[in-house]
This record gives sequence, C-alpha cells and structure tokens, in this order.
Amino acid sequence: MDGHGDDQTQYTQVIRINSHAAPEYMMTGHLTHKTDVWSFGVLLYEILSGRRSIDRNRPKSEQILLQWVKCFPVNSKRFGCIIDPRLGNRYSIGAAREIAKLADTCLSTIPKQRPKMSGVVKRLERIIQASKEPPTPRHLK
Repeated sequence: MDGHGDDQTQYTQVIRINSHAAPEYMMTGHLTHKTDVWSFGVLLYEILSGRRSIDRNRPKSEQILLQWVKCFPVNSKRFGCIIDPRLGNRYSIGAAREIAKLADTCLSTIPKQRPKMSGVVKRLERIIQASKEPPTPRHLK
C-alpha cells in the first residue's frame, strides 16, 4: 500500500468540514462543542435558503452562503430574499426570522458567546411550536 488512499480520505474530510467550519477551527484545527454550534448555525441558513454553504456555480457575490445572507438582515424587508423559493408561501416568515436570529447567535465569532446546543434545540422547538399556533388578533395584543 502506498498510503494515497489515507491521504485522500483526510483531504476529503477537511474539505467537507471547512464549508461549515468555525473560524477558530480554521486557525487552530481543534474541534469543540462551540465549533459544532457554529456548524449548526450554517446548517440553519442552508435549510432556510435551500443553498449549500459554498456553491461555485452561483454568481461570485452569492458563492459563500454566510457572506450572501449578510446582505439580507433578519429585520429588513429584504430578508425574505434568502428563503428557498421552492417553499413558495408554505412557511412562516416570522418563524424564518426567528430561525435566522438563532443561526446568528450560533455564528458568533466569539465562541464563548455561542449558546450551548441544548439551548439551541430548546429555542428551535419553541420557534416551531409558535409557528404552529394561530396568530393572536391585533386587537388582543
């Protein structure tokens, strides 16, 4: 055996990780629970947008998902532009905004400021539950 298979496997794994990798992992190579939270934040934006974290087939300004979504802040009128068009109108924009806010907390550049995964799961469950409840009429708010 010449070992080429092992080198190729490691290289492939690094490429897969890098598209979701937290900045501190890219600098140190160390994985932690907080790097997992970062990756989950990327995954949330992938789900919302229906896009991959890196897609070289898109225009240059849209190739890196996290850079592209920054052009559509959560509280802006343009936020809906990031939602996967294949969803049509079969989603709650309020829930999508809350999921994006959750993703943003996961994507804090300061690892200690990222939530624990257990907190992320609880918040996601609350967002999903709230999106299933009928909206409160304005006059009762």
